[in-house]
Parts: sequence; C-alpha cells; structure tokens
Amino acid sequence: MPEESRGIRLGELAHTRSGDKGDRSNIGVVARDAAAYARLETHLTEAAVAEFLRPLGIGAVRRYELPRLHAFNFVIEHALAGGASRSLRLDSQGKALGVILLELRLPASPRGTIDRPSPGGLAAMGAPVLNRDDRGPIAVLTLNRPERRNALSRELLVQLRDAVEEAGVDVAIRAVVLTGAGPTFCAGMDLKEAAECDAAPDGEHAIVEVLKEFADLLQCIHTLPKPTIAAVNGDALAGGAGVMSACDLAIAAETARIGYPEVRRGLVPAIVMHDLTRQLGDRRARQLLLSGEPISSRLACDWGLVNAVTPADRCLDEAIRIAQSFVECGPSALATTKRLLDETVGRPKNLRGAAAISAVVRASEEAVEGIRAFVEKRPPSWTTSPHQARVAVREANRAAEPGREEPTIKTDEL
Repeated sequence: MPEESRGIRLGELAHTRSGDKGDRSNIGVVARDAAAYARLETHLTEAAVAEFLRPLGIGAVRRYELPRLHAFNFVIEHALAGGASRSLRLDSQGKALGVILLELRLPASPRGTIDRPSPGGLAAMGAPVLNRDDRGPIAVLTLNRPERRNALSRELLVQLRDAVEEAGVDVAIRAVVLTGAGPTFCAGMDLKEAAECDAAPDGEHAIVEVLKEFADLLQCIHTLPKPTIAAVNGDALAGGAGVMSACDLAIAAETARIGYPEVRRGLVPAIVMHDLTRQLGDRRARQLLLSGEPISSRLACDWGLVNAVTPADRCLDEAIRIAQSFVECGPSALATTKRLLDETVGRPKNLRGAAAISAVVRASEEAVEGIRAFVEKRPPSWTTSPHQARVAVREANRAAEPGREEPTIKTDEL
C-alpha cells in the first residue's frame, strides 16, 4: 500500500508525554500547532486509540480535551497491571505506550491539502522557532525567535526538548551545542504569552503545563548521555540562564549578561535554583537571585558560571571546537562520567517539585501584576499584604513537601 494512502503518522502531528498512576496510564498528546489540534480533535478519538492499542490488552480509554494547550489527555485503564505490562516488559510502561501511539495512522487529508504541519507551527510568518544544524557529529540547536529575544514560548519549549531527546538517541551525534539567533541567547520565559494565559479562562492549566515543560526540558538536558555546551551569544536571563546552567559547559560572548530577574516580576526561580547554587555557592547565588541584577560574562567566568569568554563573533565556533574534542572520547565513558557527576553533586532526579512551587507563586496576584507591568513597560505596583505573603509561603511549602502530589496538577492536565 502506498505510504500516502495509509494516512499520516500521529508522530507527524504531535508528541506525547506519559505518566503512570496505579494500573492506569496517562498519555498526553500535544499537537504541533492549531491546525494539527483541529485535525486530531476529529480523528484521534477514544475509539481510534482503543482499537490501535487493543492488541496490548488494555482496558477502557477516556479522552480529555485541553484546547488552550492544543492537547489531549488519554487515560488508559488496566494498561499497567494487564496485558500491556506483561507484553512490553518495561519499567516505564506509560512512556512505552506513548511512543507506540505515535505510530497510529490517521486518515489522509482531503485532496489539495497538506498533511504535515508547517515546521514552525504557530511561529510568526511560518519561521521555525528552533533550527538544527549538524556539524558532523555535533548537533547545533538554535533558538530562533530573535524578534522575541528567543523567549521560551510553550511551542519552543516542546520543540527544544524533542530536539534534545532526538539528538540523544541519534548514534551519529556525539555532542550538542545550544545557541540563540540574533544578539540574544535567551531572555527567559515568554512573559507576553504568560500575560495572555492570565486572561484566559483556563489560564491556570496553561501555566502549569508551561512550567512542567520547562522543568522537564532542564531535566532532559541534565540526563542527556552526551555532552552539552551552551554557546551564549548574548544575554541569558531568567529561564535562559537556567538553560545555560543546565548544560555541561558554557561559552559566553564578551557582550553577554547573565541574570535571574524573576523576583523583579513577582516570580520565584525555583526550577533553576539548584544548578545555580551548585555552580556558584550560596553567597553568590543569593546575590543573583535576590537582587535580580545581571552580571557581565567576564564576572560570570571569574565566578565559575561560564567556562570561557570570547568575542561575540567567535562564541559559536569556540563551542563547536570544544564539542569536537569530545568526539575523541568513548561515548559510554562520557555518559557514565556524566551520571556519576550528577550523583556526586546530588542533582535532583526530577524538577517537578520545583515546578509545583513555581506554579503556586505564578498564580498569585503579585506575579500577575509583575508580568503585566513588564508587558506594559511600567514599574510594578506591589500591594501584597503580610497575610497574603504568609499564605503564598505556606502554599509554596505545601507544594514542596516530599510525597505530596503537585497541588495544581490534575489527572486531566497531563
């Protein structure tokens, strides 16, 4: 049967995120763009998923729609204690089911339409928000939103994590370099998008999803079995500095600034705090996190936050040169060394707890005002009362308690 007559793979239109609970599996299907979501809404039904996974011995399938996120959550009963668990024989059954589901083929588009979404999804003018350029065994991933200072939109977060994961399993790739298009490395989370979330009826769900995506991106960079280098071609601020510090090495342009301005927006840098404190020590981390003031790349190098400083037009070349040196090393030896280093420094096994704390603070009136003031280009009006501050601290502490489920994340939000 010709490939086109069989329709299009789900993996061409979406990616999956999975988790297990009891003997159920939750599979989140996130569409690449609005057009893909509309198509999945019609064709990716409970019946279609159930029929595709039926040979694995699953039970009932329920679908939950998350239109604001362009996503669906499928809850699959008896996926882990039943036939699926026995057949797959994997530790992470839910993740395996998610990977399998990507092979589901949906009906072909009507004649005259295009099956695959545009490379950039929802990006302005169809330009891709992320570019991959392989320089031999080195994968160079470039954040490509220069008009927004490479701010981390939800779409960019998803694509960057997917690209890092793909490089991790590509046997031809031995190291990964992250950089930014234009004069900025990354200005952090997209606060304009965040302000739009605040105004939406289901904005809290979107906030939770974005913070989960950011936490999972940093964790993906941490656990990649191949060396990662940040080529910091310009300012790395907030989440952008977090991406930089998650990499194994960082090479910065002499014009770059490194900063964590979250507190100036009413936010808490919980997700990036561990990497920064581990690399700088308590005193210097406090200076950056509590003041929100950036430092120069040369001072960052003196402090040990970046490995080297170069002229702006040499930053990427230097990062690639260093990445090439890793090719001479045994890939398994590098992967094992990275894992042992993480164990030595006590790096958290996941950052979802930190994301929960960020989500609680992010939903506060103070954070809403800070983001709105930033978008409107005016000073924020801090009006948080002592009682509100105590409540916020109590909720954040509750979110951080070991063994507790994340308070703002529900089953149908996966």
